[in-house]
Amino acid sequence: MTIKPSKGRFIVLEGPDGVGTTTQATKLADAIWPHRTCMVTQEPSRTTDLGKHIRLLLKSEAPSQAIQQRLALLFAADRIEHLSMVVQPAIERGTDIICDRYLLSSLVYQTLYLPVWWVQDINRFAIQPDLTILLTLPVEEAIARVDRRGDAKEIFEAEALQAKIHMMYNQRSRFVDAVTVNALGTVDEV
Repeated sequence: MTIKPSKGRFIVLEGPDGVGTTTQATKLADAIWPHRTCMVTQEPSRTTDLGKHIRLLLKSEAPSQAIQQRLALLFAADRIEHLSMVVQPAIERGTDIICDRYLLSSLVYQTLYLPVWWVQDINRFAIQPDLTILLTLPVEEAIARVDRRGDAKEIFEAEALQAKIHMMYNQRSRFVDAVTVNALGTVDEV
């Protein structure tokens, strides 16, 4: 008799730049791994051509409104491809997925320039995570962490946008029923 494994869980970590979503996704996977099979993934994806193209666009100069619309559509298309090629098959196999950014990030970053109803509509086929964790930090600390990375900043990491982005994460988190975690402590404390 073959026992079908239980479905995997879909867990998403969200938050403004510099709060540690990538670091905490890895730490969460390390904590889950001894008990369940899991994998960490990101959006935009690193495995699809769309995701790779989006990552290049995010390194470019701040785009116009028309380019913002195309970027939002690319994010939505990458999300659907990522879900169908990576997330949903893994969940069906019983693997837990920990995703570094997802729908809440679109509802924040893309609605800086576009109507929230439009961003919600183009993402209407995105599945709901089992858990969304919103990492928060004071704006100044998040900016300092981004600066310490030393990497070239992406278009949304401009200091002038960061206060608004932090505020919008708090406002939009109700759309996805996120659990908020203060990311001010050490990596292990968080």
